[in-house]
Amino acid sequence: MLALTEPSGRAEYEAVLAECDARIAALEGEIAEAAKIAENANTLCKEMDELCRQGNEKQIGFELQMAGAAARRRRAQAESFSLEAASIKYYFYPILRTRVLFMIQLI
Repeated sequence: MLALTEPSGRAEYEAVLAECDARIAALEGEIAEAAKIAENANTLCKEMDELCRQGNEKQIGFELQMAGAAARRRRAQAESFSLEAASIKYYFYPILRTRVLFMIQLI
């Protein structure tokens, strides 16, 4: 701790100056350490922001991929339904036509 009284001799004066210099050096060390910590914190914040951005991009990509898969599934189901309807029409239309023609002949 710094001396609060006035130094009376050269030795005391030099001791007070040495104590002040030591305290200044300690404070400069603390400031340098705090600057490194702040710099590291800035670096970590930048890295965290980049990781969040990449995570959001991956999430959006995954959601788009899932939406595309759902759309392909719906399209395949619609095509399947269309093919089923066409096959039913193809197989049953001649039978229905024949029955209708037969009924008309009966009338």
